Parts: sequence; C-alpha cells; structure tokens
Amino acid sequence: MNPPHPTLAQVPTPALVVDLDRLARNLDEMAALARARGVALMPHAKTHKCHAIGRMQIERGAAGLTVALVEEAESLAAAAVTRDLLVAFPVVDRNKAERLAALAARARVAVFADSSQGIDVLGAAAEAAGCTLEVVLEIDCGQQRSGLRPDDPLLAELAHRVGAWSSLRLGGVATHAGHVYQARAAAEVSRIARAEGECVVAAAEGLRRAGFAIERVSAGSTPTAAGAAGVDGIDEIRPGTYVFHDATQVALGVVPLERCALSVLATCVSRPARDRAILDAGAKSLALDRVAEAASPHGRVCDLALVERPGVRLVRLPEEHGVVDLLPGASLEPGERVRIVPAHVCPVVNLYDAMIGIRGEHIEALLAVDMRGHALPLGALGSVDPER
Repeated sequence: MNPPHPTLAQVPTPALVVDLDRLARNLDEMAALARARGVALMPHAKTHKCHAIGRMQIERGAAGLTVALVEEAESLAAAAVTRDLLVAFPVVDRNKAERLAALAARARVAVFADSSQGIDVLGAAAEAAGCTLEVVLEIDCGQQRSGLRPDDPLLAELAHRVGAWSSLRLGGVATHAGHVYQARAAAEVSRIARAEGECVVAAAEGLRRAGFAIERVSAGSTPTAAGAAGVDGIDEIRPGTYVFHDATQVALGVVPLERCALSVLATCVSRPARDRAILDAGAKSLALDRVAEAASPHGRVCDLALVERPGVRLVRLPEEHGVVDLLPGASLEPGERVRIVPAHVCPVVNLYDAMIGIRGEHIEALLAVDMRGHALPLGALGSVDPER
C-alpha cells in the first residue's frame, strides 16, 4: 500500500507552491494559441528557471527556449532540455561570447545584438571556436531599454557588420513590449500589443528592402503574445510569465486570479494591532516588485484554496516580514496560513531552490529551480583557490 501524499500542512513556511493542474492548463493554452496563429513558440525560461517545466513546454510543441543569461542557456543545454536557444540579451563580454561559441557545438544558439561592439565580440569568439552564431538584432518598440528603433539607419549598418563575419549569421529581429506593464486597461494592452508587432515587422521589412534575408521576426510578452501574434509578418512569440501568471497579469486583465498557478505559502506570526498582521514572508521571499496603484501592491493574499481573502492587503515588505493591513471585518491570526500570489512571479522564483507541486492540498512533486542565481563557471578566475 502506497503511503499517503504529504500535504501543505506539513510544509515549513515560507515556501513556493505550484498548482500542477493550473500550470498544465496555462502551458496548453499558450501552445494552442501559437498553433492557431501559425507562429513559433519560444517561451522565456527566465520565469520558471526549471528544467522540468522547460521539458513540458518542448513536449507541447515549443520550438526551443528563450533565456536572459548565458548561464541559463548552458544549464538547459547540459540537461538536454532543448537544442534551440535564444539569448534575449545583448552580449558584449568576451567571456560570455566564448561560452556561447562553445555551446554552439551542442545547440543552435541565437543571441541579441544592438551594437557593433557586441557583433564583433560574438564574431571573434565564434571564429576562434570554428562555429556559427545566429545574431538577432534587437528592436525598441517603446520600452526605451536596449534595442534600436525600427527606422534607425544603424540597423542596416549592424546587419552589414554581421555579414562581414563568416562566423555569424543574421537571423532576424526581435522586440519586447515591456512597457505594457504600465498599462491601466485592457484596451491599452491590446494597443501596445498591436504596436509591438507592427514595430518589429517594420524593422524586418526595412532590412529586407535593403537586401538582407530576415527569417526571424519575434515579439510577445505574456500580456501582448496574443495581440502581437495576430500581426501579419510575426513568426515567433516569446512569453514567459504565462506558465504561472501573477498579480500583475490579473491587474492587467490578462487572466482572472483562478488562473494563477504559483503562490508563496506563508504563516501569520503576529497580530500586533487590530488593523495589522505580520507574515513570515518578506522581501527575501516575495521580491520587491509592485503591482502599480494596487490596494495590495505586493501580491494577493489568499486562503489555502487560493481564493482571495477580502480586506487583507499586503502593503509592505521588510526583509523577513510581510506587513498586512486589515480592513474592518478582516481577520488574520497568529498561526494561520495563507497563500500569496506575488506581484511579479519571475524574481520570486529566483529566490527559491525548489517549487512544491500540488494538486489540491496534496504534494505530488518537487520541481527544482535549476537555473536560479548567477553561476560562476569553474576556471573563470584562473588559479584562484575557491576556498580562500
């Protein structure tokens, strides 16, 4: 006779909890969206940082995985999760470029660039390694982070520079509408999504008119994936947060709360005032991102069934304490447990070594956060003794 599954009641807090059924639904729906729109799905693994979830995405038809860090790409390749990797971050460091070139021996590697310096570093590393790296020119569609505007004449110059290296191949263009997280209404999300797609398509068409072959036209955060994928000329989307969703996605109207798959299990440790309670989950458990202009800016406080608790607002996060405001009639007593759907799930996952996979109250899996933090490669500091 098999022993019974352990339950959440046996888990020390704070702990990171994933509802496996909600996770599966989220994965299935984004995969279905990509198929319906006829675009490749290259999910961003920075959200889950988990080999097991990456495999779930590949099993559902993802073309490969997007990452932000070279370390993440190395980890996914070493675990044989996928052979197709896109580093959605400009690499200008020689060490990182050399590591990407080494990785190209066992994976198809593409990497963002928006400068001649980055292109030359990548070209030299790939040439020395005797491999070919794919370069994707990054486009700024309004976020004003890295990337060039689609009408910037430097784009064509960079495309020429890629072509000057026999070790590089111009793959295409990509963008990210991160400014969508400042939207205040569903209509604004839709407008930004459409503009995101049109912006990167315009960049691709401009380069094609200049004589460059552009195969990859990539866009799509979680809020904008559906809208951007509906723009003619888009052939790839790269959502990340959709695997779990979070309080920001709920605030933007992307999904209702019951679609959120990840939460932080916490315990009330103090009720020092009638209108205030303290949880054992602070900034080191929930990160410090906020939902803009929300009554509970650091996340939604829910009961163990993940139903929001009325009048319970998470308003402040010292390092270890979660400060909760209690409206009249709301209750939260020492020893009581709650689950918090965080404001922004990505940095929260990076704080934990593992996620507890549940169905109902029962624990069914432990999912390692395999790619958390920044790993310093062995030998990167030469002969320095790591114990000293």
